[in-house]
Amino acid sequence: HSFPTRRSSDLDTEKSGFLIYPNPANGSFMVESINENLQSVTLFNLLGDVMQLNSINGNKINVDTNQMEPGIYFVSVKTVRSECIRKIVLE
Repeated sequence: HSFPTRRSSDLDTEKSGFLIYPNPANGSFMVESINENLQSVTLFNLLGDVMQLNSINGNKINVDTNQMEPGIYFVSVKTVRSECIRKIVLE
């Protein structure tokens, strides 16, 4: 038997309905919703401080990170029905 191979990012997308790319990011990254419109995309540092808040009504946003220090951050993606938090690396 052969089983299809999947990356963990593919499984994350199926469960959450969100794409966050590229990761690591350099200057900006995209957040895209597969099933429903996004309400907000928030970037937090490792201490939990809000670094950037983007309110939107659509299924895709380009998040500009040119003014941010390189490092590890968390992205909170909210829709009407759900919230998902993912890690992103800024180079």
